[in-house]
Amino acid sequence: MKQRWLIILLIIALMLSGCSAGLSGINESTESGSTAPELTETPAPTQEPVIGDVGDDVVASGGWIYYRADDEQGYSLYRMTEDGSQAEKLMAGFPSLMAVDGDIMYYIGTYDPGGSDEENCNLYRVDLGTGSKTLMMEDMSPLSLYLAGDFLYFADNMPYQSEDYDLFRLDISAALSAGVGNLEFMLNTGAAVRIGAQSPHVAQNPMYWDGWLYYVEQDVDDWSIRRIRLDGSEDEPFYKESGLDSVELRGVYGDQLFFTSGDAVTLYALSEDGELTEYPEITGVCAFDGEWAYSAEDDSGVYRCSLENPEKELLAADRGFTAIAGDCLLTWQLEEEGFKYSRYVMPKSGGGETALIGHYMEPKAERTPAPEYTAKTVGKGDVTLEISNGGTRACYKLVSCAEGNPVVHSVLTEPYTDLTLKFSPGSYYLKVAYGDEWLGDEEAFGENGRYITTDMYIFHSGFAYKLSTSSYGGDFSSDTMSGFVGN
Repeated sequence: MKQRWLIILLIIALMLSGCSAGLSGINESTESGSTAPELTETPAPTQEPVIGDVGDDVVASGGWIYYRADDEQGYSLYRMTEDGSQAEKLMAGFPSLMAVDGDIMYYIGTYDPGGSDEENCNLYRVDLGTGSKTLMMEDMSPLSLYLAGDFLYFADNMPYQSEDYDLFRLDISAALSAGVGNLEFMLNTGAAVRIGAQSPHVAQNPMYWDGWLYYVEQDVDDWSIRRIRLDGSEDEPFYKESGLDSVELRGVYGDQLFFTSGDAVTLYALSEDGELTEYPEITGVCAFDGEWAYSAEDDSGVYRCSLENPEKELLAADRGFTAIAGDCLLTWQLEEEGFKYSRYVMPKSGGGETALIGHYMEPKAERTPAPEYTAKTVGKGDVTLEISNGGTRACYKLVSCAEGNPVVHSVLTEPYTDLTLKFSPGSYYLKVAYGDEWLGDEEAFGENGRYITTDMYIFHSGFAYKLSTSSYGGDFSSDTMSGFVGN
C-alpha cells in the first residue's frame, strides 16, 4: 500500500517538474527575440581646475581674508575673517602678488620699506596653517601671478632681459622637486615652460574661463585679448578692436568676461563667441564683483553702481579704494595729523567700518614750513621783470646794450626774496651772481661765487617777464667773476 502511494507522488513530482521546464523555455525564447542590450561610451566630464584667488596685497580663501600689513616690524602677512574680525599676524614677510587655494598660498616678495631686500622678487609657498614658508624660485620680475590647478601662471621678462613680457607656466610639484633657482633654471629642468609665444607683451593677470586661459596682449599701443589652453596649446586671438587701450580683465561672471579699457576705465563684457557689451556710463572702475562696479575719486570717497543702474552710490566718504576680498571692502585714508596712512575694512554693502588691524606706518617727520618771501620792487618803466630768489644771497645786474653798456639796475638780495625790476623797453644783458659773503662791487662773491649771464635779450613794452634762476640753463650760460663785475 505504501509503495503505491510513493509511485503516485513521484509521477506528480515529474509532472510538476516538466511544467516548470516548459515555462522556463517560453521565457528564454521571448527574450532572445528582443533587441540585445547595447554598451554606450560617454566621455568622462573634464575636471575643472581649482582656481585660486589672486590679488596684489589682499586675497580670500576658506572664510579668511589674507592681507599684507605694514606693522612696527615692517611688512607682515595678516588674516581676518570675512566680517573683519579675529585679525591676527601669521608671519613676517613682504608679499606683493599673491595667489591662495585653501591653506596654501603662493606669493612673490617685494622690497620691504624697512630696509630688508631678502624676499624681493622671490617666489614663496606658504602653509597658512603653520605660517611656514618655502622658497621656490629666485630673481623674478613678474607682472602677474595666477593659480589654476597644479600650475602657477605668470608674466615675466626674465630670463631674456627684454622690455617684453612673456607668459610662463610653472609646475608646482616639479618646481619643489627641482630645488631653488631662477626662471632660466626652471626652464632648463622642465619645471617651467614658456607659453603664448606669439605674444609680444603680456599684461596683467590671465583669467580662466571654460577650458581657456584669457590674457591681455600689448604691442606698442595696440591692445587685444587672446586665449590659450592651460597646456599652452591653441594660442589664438579672441577679441581685438581698434582703439582698445589699457585693457584689464576684471573677472568671469555668468557667461561673460568683463574687462575695463581706456583712460576713463570704462566697463565692457564679452560673451564666449566674442560679442561685445558696452557700459559707457560705468567709468573709473577699480574693481568688479559681478554685481557691483566699485570706483573712487582720489581719496574723496568710494562708490559703487550696478550694471542696471550706473548712478553711483557713496559707500565711504573721505576714503580711497584698496581692494575687495570676500564680502569685504578695503579702503585707505591719509590722516592729516602726522601724515599717517590708515586702512579700513567694511562690508561691501557699506557701513560698519573698522580700522584694519596690523596696518601702521610711522608718522613722517614734520615738514619744514615753507619760508616766507620778502617782496622788493626797484625802478620805474613799462617793462616788469619778476625774479624769485631762493635760499641763497644773489645780486642781479641789468646792463643796457646801448653805447657804453650802462648798468640800469644792480640789486643785492637776501635769500627768499621776490624781486621786481621795472625799466624801459630795449635790449639788455641780465647778469646774476650767487654766494654767501658779498665782497663788494669789485669782487662780488669772489672766486667761490657762482655767476651766470644771458646773451642780448629784447624786452618789449607792456610785457611782464618772470625769471627763476636756481641753476644754469635756458637763456643763461656760465660766467666768471670778472665778467660779472665788468673787468
